[in-house]
Amino acid sequence: MGKREERQKRILDLLRDSEVLSVHALAKQLGVTTETIRTDLDTMEKLDLVTRRHGFARANRKPIEMPFEQRAASNTEAKKVVAWRAIQEIKDGIVVYLDTGTTMYAGLDLLRSKRDLTIVTNSMNVAEIGL
Repeated sequence: MGKREERQKRILDLLRDSEVLSVHALAKQLGVTTETIRTDLDTMEKLDLVTRRHGFARANRKPIEMPFEQRAASNTEAKKVVAWRAIQEIKDGIVVYLDTGTTMYAGLDLLRSKRDLTIVTNSMNVAEIGL
């Protein structure tokens, strides 16, 4: 990781800790000029990592993930195609891990055609189906 990337990571850490910091405070803490901070903040804003206002910046919060039901209801046909293809690769009698994603969830009916599987999951939705 280069000097600029390390500094930008540090800026993001500082902003997450303090929520809002002035350009001058960031420059002072990092021992660089305010111009350097402004350049870094411009780059970081284009990457949607920070929001800038006159003289200060704040870290953008990560978006909240949509509820499972909403995710499961979107792109259902495409998910079934992908799940079907993945399930073709599953051999009888193996251990299969299913995460909390909705793509394999869309193909659980197909998975029932397999014999003697051990299913490991961290998904309550998959566990409730009880394959």
